[in-house]
Amino acid sequence: MTAKKIPDCDICVFFRAYNDIDHITPILYRLKLDSPNLKITVIMLEYKTNYYEDYRILFLNSLNIKFVSISDLGFFSTFLNNGYKRIRKTILSWNSSNMLRRVVTRFTIFYEKTIDSKINTIDPVLFLETKFDIKPKLFIFDQNNNSFYRKLAELSNSFGIKSIAVPHGHTILSNELHSNTLMEISLGESPFGDFMPYNYDFVVFENQLIADRYVRYGFLKGAQ
Repeated sequence: MTAKKIPDCDICVFFRAYNDIDHITPILYRLKLDSPNLKITVIMLEYKTNYYEDYRILFLNSLNIKFVSISDLGFFSTFLNNGYKRIRKTILSWNSSNMLRRVVTRFTIFYEKTIDSKINTIDPVLFLETKFDIKPKLFIFDQNNNSFYRKLAELSNSFGIKSIAVPHGHTILSNELHSNTLMEISLGESPFGDFMPYNYDFVVFENQLIADRYVRYGFLKGAQ
């Protein structure tokens, strides 16, 4: 099958994990509410589930938001990935003590490590030069520091594309981080351990207090 290209869009959004659907869907809804003619395309890096059946995806489709799977872009086999998703869905319904489930799970873990490695080693230059006919104006990511995100955010400005990282939905709702310990600063040490500063152009936080804490952790550079 010929690899697809990413539909022309003003904003290109990345769904890295299944729960990204939860916290980024309201943002996309508000963007379309404010600017109905805005062209938005979502790239699904999440490859473990059949997201086309998800009610939130169906809702975003109804707003004329386009979706494309990373496998359909030719970075790994869509045929093999569809087979993996069927196997994964089947074994999740089996009892956890089932010996066959344990054996098959070893295969799925190996497959997931292989695909994760393929995604994280995508050449950002190849991605930007070959997968878009018209470049978007903005990339939206979740707040994550995986190597593909970092490389793409670092390169995007040279293609005239800004990048922004948004927080997780439940932290927006509660107006706080995942746990109270993440608000603590002990002798200038980060609660996240060894963590490289974000290199997005803009980073959205739940409130100014949390933004200030991230600055003190050293996670931000300049006026992000």
